[in-house]
Amino acid sequence: MENVKRIASNQSVVFVGHGAISAALSNCLPVNLALKTYSIREIKLTVSNSEMFNAIKQADLVVYLGFHHRNLFVNLITLYKILRYLSFAKWKGLFIFFNTQAALDANCFKDLQPIPGLFKYDIYRLTKRIQSRILKIFDSDISISEVYLPVVVGRGTKTELRFEKIALHKDIHMPNSGASKIALLDLPNFSSWFWMSSINYLLNRPSSLTRRVFVFDDIKSASQLINKFRQKHNLTHIEIKQYKAAYWFSDNFFRNLIWMLKKSPVGLLLYIIVGLLNKSKLLVVPDQISYSPEYLKFNDGIFVPDEIEHMASAREILLDKINFDILNISNVR
Repeated sequence: MENVKRIASNQSVVFVGHGAISAALSNCLPVNLALKTYSIREIKLTVSNSEMFNAIKQADLVVYLGFHHRNLFVNLITLYKILRYLSFAKWKGLFIFFNTQAALDANCFKDLQPIPGLFKYDIYRLTKRIQSRILKIFDSDISISEVYLPVVVGRGTKTELRFEKIALHKDIHMPNSGASKIALLDLPNFSSWFWMSSINYLLNRPSSLTRRVFVFDDIKSASQLINKFRQKHNLTHIEIKQYKAAYWFSDNFFRNLIWMLKKSPVGLLLYIIVGLLNKSKLLVVPDQISYSPEYLKFNDGIFVPDEIEHMASAREILLDKINFDILNISNVR
């Protein structure tokens, strides 16, 4: 904390995007830093947002963590406009972009239950990969750190809610009997590392915020994660049962057809068309599920993964295949 006191009080940070990560980082903001946050859904592409652009031009750190779940073009154009503006302004700060492990090359993963390539199209992964290419356009003009995140756990995250809800079932079935290894990142630990690395940058010291870095602090299996939450609720250890499905997830023909269309090039094309039709509209995003006793209660039924859960738990990340910096922040002090 001594480093924090040495930071000039006029240094500032701008967040582009709201969410669990943004909230966690905001809650432990170093006292001498000023923070402004803008939602990506508040940035209109047809009207110049002078307040936001003035704020990012004057900031020492710009942290881009926003994602519009309904519009590909908002994600791409917003990032491009911000980077182009900073490039023209000859900005001297650090631009930090939060990427996802899903955007890594296919050879960085081991598929335990292969799914045909035709059904592997994912708009989130595609968007992040295109955004990564946009960063490369400007990295000769702007200092950029692209931080790849694995599965993030911590209060308020979707992963925390999902696994805790799974853990409360009486009988649980998962691919590979829940033995698939998952790279994890604890949100409070990540927040501490992030601000420590940011402070080092602001003090012109060596920083872990390199051009491209994959950060994690633990490797666990889905079974270990589930039983951690069962222990929290005073439930006995459970043996996860095997669930195997290639890509057919339901006895309902139409449900399977809809899923396959969504994950195929046809679904991607439809998503792009909808994005074009709604490029100037702000769509309402549902609130996150809250930690309430009514939501997190014992379920005496059987848990069987849906198509999203199946795909997430039927592959393992291969850290040795990542061709840029890898950092275990549990070893960083």
